[in-house]
Amino acid sequence: MKTELEKHLLTRSYDDQERIEELLETRYSLTGSQRPTLVLLPTGHDETPKTKSLLHRDDTIDDEQFNKRKINTRLEVREFLKSTINSQKKVIKKVQEHKRSKNPGDSAGKPFNVVKVLNHYKIPLFEDFMPMRSLWEKYAQNLVFPDVKSPESKIPAKQAMLSKLASAEYTGCFMRVLESRNKNFVGVEGIVAYDTQYSFILCLPRDEDPDAPPSKQVGGLRIIPKRYTLFSFDIPLPNTTESKEHTYVSFTLIGSRIEYRSVDRSTKKFKNHNVDDIL
Repeated sequence: MKTELEKHLLTRSYDDQERIEELLETRYSLTGSQRPTLVLLPTGHDETPKTKSLLHRDDTIDDEQFNKRKINTRLEVREFLKSTINSQKKVIKKVQEHKRSKNPGDSAGKPFNVVKVLNHYKIPLFEDFMPMRSLWEKYAQNLVFPDVKSPESKIPAKQAMLSKLASAEYTGCFMRVLESRNKNFVGVEGIVAYDTQYSFILCLPRDEDPDAPPSKQVGGLRIIPKRYTLFSFDIPLPNTTESKEHTYVSFTLIGSRIEYRSVDRSTKKFKNHNVDDIL
């Protein structure tokens, strides 16, 4: 008689092989109890640690420790921004000093190696954020044009696109400033390195022209407040051909209307109403 399945089940509850044989013998013998069921003992829970999600919060960390860790992370980000912007000012000052000290017969007339100084001060470069820009463009395409397979396809209605962009994440987006109360920000463009509640932190491209202003030669990070600022950005339509040329759809973003964290915007419903304080 084949009792391999029963043996396997009983080994989960009993370690003694003789006891297992005895239970099976009484189960199937003519003089035994011939019970139609197997009596299994509780085996307890498996102590093997299970794979945890990346979003799992460790139960050993209490609320106070968790909040402290969040605060420390924010402080580190602020400290990084503060130190980076201060370092950028030092590099700009070095470029200015080099320009003022240029003389035909002086060794200072050699081209100033800005990239070397940027690497020394660990200033973020525009090129470092290009992979992030590519990822954001794919994310925006899937978000705004989910059913568009080629530039010839019909794009969704304007209201449907705008409602999705109102709650989108903009880290990685290439933006430019169209209008601002601060005229020094007008024309600034770069990749969004960090989307905060009240500002966009852009990484600006460098101008390699030696005659360009020092600030443009350095590039680096620039904090642009959302309030009283108009931004513009482009989203490429999906291109199924082998051509590298894309058709872009341009959008204008009112910074004063998205003064929320990206995680809060994802669940917020924006309503249409008159805008009186754009700038």
